[in-house]
Amino acid sequence: MEYTTARTISNVLFIVAVVLLLSLYLFTESAVFNIILPVVFLLAFGLFAVGIIVHVRYYRCPHCHNRIRAWGRTPDFCPECGEAI
Repeated sequence: MEYTTARTISNVLFIVAVVLLLSLYLFTESAVFNIILPVVFLLAFGLFAVGIIVHVRYYRCPHCHNRIRAWGRTPDFCPECGEAI
């Protein structure tokens, strides 16, 4: 998997996990809140965990395979080997 695809997938998974957690506020007055809460929480936690795994495993320099920094803009050059990313 390319590093750009890995970053996109992990970011989408993080966003979906946060949206799921925030959506729990919609169900606080509902009678099914006690049923929905653990399901949505576990689903959001699972998506967040998968996002972290994808980011750590695949968001790497295509040349030296060292991890690229997680925050901010993707650098133009690898901080470890100096090759263009």
